[in-house]
Amino acid sequence: MSSSFFDNSNIDPQLLAMDPAQRILERIQQRSRINDDDDDNGLPPSSDAFVGFGSERSETSTSLATYGNLVKRRFGLKDQPAGELDQFCQTSSAEERQVLLYAQILQLNARLKDNEKVDTHYTIPAVLETSIKLYAIAFLLCHRTVAFRGSNAASHILNAMREESVKGLPNEKDVGHNNIVLRALRDKLTYFRNILKSKIKQSLKNGSSTRNIASLTNAIISKLDGIEPTLQLYMRIAYLRFCMINYGDLSDDAFWIKADQTLHAWQRAADTQTELSQILSHVYHEDTAMYGKPEDTEYTTVDLSSLAAWQVTLGRHAAKVQASKKRTFEEMSGTNGVDERQVENGAGDIQV
Repeated sequence: MSSSFFDNSNIDPQLLAMDPAQRILERIQQRSRINDDDDDNGLPPSSDAFVGFGSERSETSTSLATYGNLVKRRFGLKDQPAGELDQFCQTSSAEERQVLLYAQILQLNARLKDNEKVDTHYTIPAVLETSIKLYAIAFLLCHRTVAFRGSNAASHILNAMREESVKGLPNEKDVGHNNIVLRALRDKLTYFRNILKSKIKQSLKNGSSTRNIASLTNAIISKLDGIEPTLQLYMRIAYLRFCMINYGDLSDDAFWIKADQTLHAWQRAADTQTELSQILSHVYHEDTAMYGKPEDTEYTTVDLSSLAAWQVTLGRHAAKVQASKKRTFEEMSGTNGVDERQVENGAGDIQV
């Protein structure tokens, strides 16, 4: 059996001192020289997306307007939001900017109060409830998802559902009913994340029937109509198992945030999507070296090109989701309705 990052023997002591995610990058850089020698020590850049304005980026400070342009590109701001940020950056004093911020807080508070005035008699149709479950789990398993617990994930999923003309969706202008749908999506995302984490944790136990990545993936998707196993899905599950091995002692929120931060750091360290795929492929092959190869099981995969149209659409929207460093206001104010005890010890199935 080949050496693996799961086994600390025969590993350079300097590598052992690194975070496991950084260790993966260092070993890949040593073996295949994926990246140029841009970094002094071969480690990925800091996981922070930006250094705060006012920090020393170079010998000269970056202007507020220039930094505003960086922020617009980072968060994909266009049209009216981009114009409003430009106006904010052009204000002449900190006091003016504080007034603008307070005005926006008041505006947001007013909108939240309006959104609370929803139709309490509205019930999500059964056909839509089924689609919500399917899209939520498909998002978490999608090979293009870059943030399992990303900010506004529910909104991007809803956009994909609307593009696919999913039956039962409320009118786009019906804010109250759409908020109920978004809340249901957030609830299902949380629920399925808990089950995913539980099933992956169970696979690591001695004697587990799902130690092989193919068996684990089949256990996850066996009751999901329309989601087929692909090599990319195996790689995605292997990545989550890597996170479970190294960060599994973190709480549910902290675990998924760490998983997103690690994936984001690897993205930044890779110059291209191909190089990121090489990193994930390395994790996958280390997993199969430790727990067995898929070809040793009865399970087979399908080609990525065979994905259904709705999954392609969902993948395009999933790629837009940004990682969240903490719980969003919507998550904290929503009624989650998920009892984590339901998914302890591997309980619960992923089904729609």
